[in-house]
Amino acid sequence: LPYSYILHQEYKKEKKGLKLKKVLCGILLGTMLFSTPVMAAETNENFVAWEDLKTYSEEIGEKYNIDPYILQALTENESRLYIKAENGDCKGITQINIKYHAKRMETLGITDIYDPYSNLLVCADYLSDLKAEKDDIYYILMRYNMKTSTANDMYEKGEISNYADSIVKRASELSLNDLRAAKTAAKEQADQEAKEQKQNDALAESERRISTGMDGTLPKGGAALWTEWT
Repeated sequence: LPYSYILHQEYKKEKKGLKLKKVLCGILLGTMLFSTPVMAAETNENFVAWEDLKTYSEEIGEKYNIDPYILQALTENESRLYIKAENGDCKGITQINIKYHAKRMETLGITDIYDPYSNLLVCADYLSDLKAEKDDIYYILMRYNMKTSTANDMYEKGEISNYADSIVKRASELSLNDLRAAKTAAKEQADQEAKEQKQNDALAESERRISTGMDGTLPKGGAALWTEWT
């Protein structure tokens, strides 16, 4: 084949390789840009870290008798954990309406609605009031998310909003994930303890054999011979 033809074919291969690299780089960049804030929260100060959210939700959830997984799922749904999230008068990680809840914030002593803990506290306080009206998590979440009249109409018809349904499902998923993690950790702990016990038993047996001369390090006689015979 002509040398020029061979060079042209090599050029096409190299060009194709460059295109593939560009595509892969584009996919990687897109993944980085559009990955959920929940993942980014581990390193980005603009997002509340997931472990911090878990700690806050467990403490506040215990105080108000609200499932912490509901608080976590609600926060994830409302803001993707973005601390400065805004939608009109709705602010922060749980999108608190600062006009509607101005009195509540004053009562709770909240001055910074963008503080994750404070924001979640206002949310839980409101959910607690709604729970006192009707202890049904679906109704509570519908009331939290929409007008009272709309929520009541839907509830009376036996309907559940997609918002409420998605949060309950996500809360169940988070709970299941933690349960699986706890079981895995417990199994690993049990395996480690069993391994250590086996090592201790082997060490004790080795020491016993040395002390009785059964390992050949001491002349067999007296007690050593009697131990071996028995």
